[in-house]
Amino acid sequence: MAITSGILVVFGLLGYGISEYWFWSATPPTTELGALHLVERARASEGGTVGQVLTDYIAKLAQEKKIDQVDGWRVECQDTKCRVTYTIKLTGQDPQSAVWEVDLAAQTVSPQNGWAIDLTK
Repeated sequence: MAITSGILVVFGLLGYGISEYWFWSATPPTTELGALHLVERARASEGGTVGQVLTDYIAKLAQEKKIDQVDGWRVECQDTKCRVTYTIKLTGQDPQSAVWEVDLAAQTVSPQNGWAIDLTK
């Protein structure tokens, strides 16, 4: 049993390593998709990634019936500089957005407003 568990862990880590290698070394099919992936996979302040934290947050709000609309992701790029935005509308409130600036050449993600700063490590 312990050997089987060990083998599963090794293969899981190997698969994760290969997927990370492909993500960081392969050219994304579009500039926009590359920028979105960098933001989604950025380290989150609460642990995990920004994409995971947003998914968990939206699921919690939906379960509590506190969300009116999820506009989701929007990406606008000029050359290798992109602006990535995630927008939601909570019940009885104005829409709120998290905004990041992405430099694809340097592969950097910079939060640009309060919510993005709170989300990103």
